[in-house]
Amino acid sequence: TVKEIKKKEGVVYPFESENFLKFWKAWKEYKKTEHKFNYKSVLSEQAALKKLCELSDEKEDNALKIIENSISNGWKGFFALDKKQISGKMTIERKQEVNRNILKELMEDKK
Repeated sequence: TVKEIKKKEGVVYPFESENFLKFWKAWKEYKKTEHKFNYKSVLSEQAALKKLCELSDEKEDNALKIIENSISNGWKGFFALDKKQISGKMTIERKQEVNRNILKELMEDKK
């Protein structure tokens, strides 16, 4: 659960949904496999989460898009969204389906 993950890692997440935690886990796995990078301390991971929160205007949906953009573009870090990405018209159901598929692929690659 979210509380167990927080307690175990000592990291405070800007968003507490299971979906955000899955995306964050996928981000860390991507950084590890693609860029040979691991957060070496709670401080460095917390700083990355703070930057993500700031770039997303403290909106979870934007934060998930930022993580997805960084992974899909092979980037090492986070960057602000374009205006057209923020105001996209994809339905919530479609977004969830896309997100589930991305996570499914990421988890299958790990096996």
